Amino acid sequence: MSQAQLADSIGVSQNTIHLWETRRCRPEMGSLQNLSELMGIPLISLLEITSR
Repeated sequence: MSQAQLADSIGVSQNTIHLWETRRCRPEMGSLQNLSELMGIPLISLLEITSR
């Protein structure tokens, strides 16, 4: 999945995805919830990843 496709699927900009990937900012809770639903993984898994 491309950055553009992911961004579209969870309702953020492609630049936002880039900022997350480069650790320049962290996703908001709503984005994490959308991402966990899209990927079919528990939200807690994403929270553990972003807390590092």
